Amino acid sequence: SSSAFALRSSEISLQLPDLRSELIVLGRNQRPDADPDRPAIHVMLKNCKEIRSLRFLEKVYLDYQEGKNSEPNGYVFSKGNIPTFLWIEPEMQGSALCVRVGFHNIFFKFARQYKPR
Repeated sequence: SSSAFALRSSEISLQLPDLRSELIVLGRNQRPDADPDRPAIHVMLKNCKEIRSLRFLEKVYLDYQEGKNSEPNGYVFSKGNIPTFLWIEPEMQGSALCVRVGFHNIFFKFARQYKPR
């Protein structure tokens, strides 16, 4: 029987942000003194002037920042890489660079891979 207070179950759907337009890959660290056992890439975010060197398979946490005055809203690197709900993690798959994007909290943990365009 159906009543006004009947509960319906529905599947929870979360969407990871598409960071391909936010993340700018500047290149791989190819300095002669770079540690070949710990390769890194240099990246920045569209709305953040900071350049970061990311080690492969190392999580880098992001925050979403509301723009002030005429600054746009957008993603920034977490200060001190303090864990947040959103992270990126670069990795190599053969000769292709991929960036895993993850979102997690107490209940969920997802990862999606993006290859730079």
